[in-house]
Amino acid sequence: TGDELKDKLEITKLGHLKKFVREIEKLRKNKGENNNNNNDNVINEEKEKEIEKEKDDNESKKEEEENEKECIKHWTNNREQITLEKQRKALSLLYRLANHYTAATYSLDSNIQKDSTRRMIIASIMVMFDSLCRTKAIDEVSKFTLTLEGQTKESVMAGEDMTGDKMYWLNLESYGGEHFTAVTENSIVMEPELLELRSNIISYFLESDVANATNNYLFDWKPKKMNNGTMQYSVTLEEKTLMFMKEFLSHLNLSDKLPDLSNVPDTTGVIKYNIACPDVQRSTLWLIANQSEWEDKAPEFVQYRDMFFLFRFVLEPTVSLKKNNEWMIGSKLWFSQQFIPRWVFAG
Repeated sequence: TGDELKDKLEITKLGHLKKFVREIEKLRKNKGENNNNNNDNVINEEKEKEIEKEKDDNESKKEEEENEKECIKHWTNNREQITLEKQRKALSLLYRLANHYTAATYSLDSNIQKDSTRRMIIASIMVMFDSLCRTKAIDEVSKFTLTLEGQTKESVMAGEDMTGDKMYWLNLESYGGEHFTAVTENSIVMEPELLELRSNIISYFLESDVANATNNYLFDWKPKKMNNGTMQYSVTLEEKTLMFMKEFLSHLNLSDKLPDLSNVPDTTGVIKYNIACPDVQRSTLWLIANQSEWEDKAPEFVQYRDMFFLFRFVLEPTVSLKKNNEWMIGSKLWFSQQFIPRWVFAG
């Protein structure tokens, strides 16, 4: 009958519905188990990633420590090989960077903290510059490099490697005779990296084998301060810097020659008429000759010389500089050219 057929359809529908519900519950149960498994897999993967990251961090830290140890060494036997052209290009860029940075920082109002930061930065550039100057190019070794490393012309021709106490180094004293370590000992710095940088600078200049083996300091002069803000130095042939110049000029085959006098600022006129130029005068003239004179010989020498005196300049507190140099008060020190030393021969 119609009522019986209707009851059978309802029962069939109910049976299908119960079956459908059971299937849904089964799917949910399977899905829950899969989610648990997936969660476990995610947790395991995250743990593996953390372990791998910690391992990488440890390896990176160890590699960084090894690199730092290598960086403070002055010798460069294991460094990447470089040609003389690339070496001079890199040195020129470092020199320009130092001048530009100094000009930029002095264009702002100075305080003790800014003075401290500037000293660390310029000193670090000086470390890089000095280290690169001592790198022997693979195609042609700079005569300046050979002289810095204590190689004489005769030792090079004989194939000898003279190092140790024959090498030339730098004495990190300010114009006032205060050492870099003392000047920076009570520095005000906010970044811990600068303290680490200071430690590496001291390690390079004071704790290396060369620093402990030689007392041949370049430009180790005590200045006589003049009223117009300039520094006057007196040198003799026995002084280390002129001994260096004598050997350097020998490497360049310039021992008996004078520089183009138009490239040597002169306030006395004596060099224009003194034909029989003594060795001390000849070496001094080459020492203070400008970039134009050295461009085709060894431009890195002039940059090295002026970089070091820029370093000595920034060691002085800005307050003291302005106090002892009235011309600086109210002056706008904005241009990199203002931080290139001007050398004058005074007889």
